[in-house]
Amino acid sequence: MSKVELRANRSSKEWSDESRALYNRILFDGACLDSDPDLFFPETDGKKLPKETIRLATDICDTCSVKAECREWAIENEDHGIWGGLTATERTKIRKERHDTSN
Repeated sequence: MSKVELRANRSSKEWSDESRALYNRILFDGACLDSDPDLFFPETDGKKLPKETIRLATDICDTCSVKAECREWAIENEDHGIWGGLTATERTKIRKERHDTSN
């Protein structure tokens, strides 16, 4: 089990086999596999993430072979942490934009 997996948001919803396989691919093939989970899931006490933390995490994401899959996964499923080079705030904005254009 990767260090980052320990901090990942574990949803109680049922996942399809395809979703589970994608999740596992991201976790086990990701460049973040052996990274400190605090870098991707920092404790902020409700404050904005420090820019340096974001930069360090996204630098790792930029080298990742599963960045695109991770990003899409996170947009659809994750509310916390840095996934696929995006912060939770950035993912929320993308969700809103996608919702607005689909209506």
